[in-house]
Amino acid sequence: MLAIALLLVASGPLGTHSLHEEQVIRSEKLNFVLISDDGRYIAALGPGGFKLWERDPVHLIGAFRDPAGRANAGWFTSWAFSPDGKTLAVSDVEGTVGLYDAQRGDLARRLTVSESSVSSLAFSPDGRLLGTTSADHLVRVWDVVAGRPLWVSPGAQIGFMRDVAFSPDGGKIAAVADDANVYVWDVSNGNLSNTFEDTLMASFGLAFTKDGKHLMVGGASSEIFLLNLPTGTLERTFGRERNVVASLKLSPRGGMVVSRYRNPIDTAKAAPIIVWDIASGKAKLKLEIPNTHFGAVSWNESGMVVTSWYDGGLHVWTVPRLSDGGQPR
Repeated sequence: MLAIALLLVASGPLGTHSLHEEQVIRSEKLNFVLISDDGRYIAALGPGGFKLWERDPVHLIGAFRDPAGRANAGWFTSWAFSPDGKTLAVSDVEGTVGLYDAQRGDLARRLTVSESSVSSLAFSPDGRLLGTTSADHLVRVWDVVAGRPLWVSPGAQIGFMRDVAFSPDGGKIAAVADDANVYVWDVSNGNLSNTFEDTLMASFGLAFTKDGKHLMVGGASSEIFLLNLPTGTLERTFGRERNVVASLKLSPRGGMVVSRYRNPIDTAKAAPIIVWDIASGKAKLKLEIPNTHFGAVSWNESGMVVTSWYDGGLHVWTVPRLSDGGQPR
């Protein structure tokens, strides 16, 4: 469904220009949005459940209700698309993870992960493994094909672990936690290889660099921490902004990272999406979206897909592939 297009304002080293909306998907107020890496599918959590769409052309694949009928969809807790976009993993407060076929919307399998709520999910780069964190303070790595856990390891002892991510080669898995620590494990055996203590007040975004030697972490401190895994030290920080880092996404070629921010006082207020050059720490592109609310970013070789919810609809923009200067081509 199309509506009157509003502008996404892009600014960077080469000047300022506007990008037009691709489309608007009419929906109730949304609490969370996720886009598959290839940009083909969009999943969104709203009152009572979640919906799954194919993006272009827009087609509703399925709508899944909260079995307990909660008005705020409190049943579902975290989400992840597989790297090929064919599977959507959705966890819930009872500690299970549903694996949905993104093309048909069918529930293909359900994993019983924990006796407590699952707080974050991530697929390995080859899609064969699934990393989970849960309210019991444990990190688990699952063999998705076999439907069984490979190992379980203690994580943070205080609060939730907010995000989990695999390294590009699948050899490491990292998690950030409410105790201000960052944890890294070897995927092959579940041994804890790194602990970075008192790194951030609270962390919400996590991304490995392309070579897997550094880990980028963002959160309430409003900047991105670059952690050196071989030395076990904080190498530097960059990307300071007045808003909270909500998520991080590495560029397809690995030289840049896009940081989605949210207003720390009122999440319904506008906050930017900024593309940072990792080597220099300088901003390459800043996207100003009007009235942003619970947006999402996907980035592949074709460009970025950006969403935000406001005025009764999920607004979708396509940002063309970025040049080395950080501008849309």
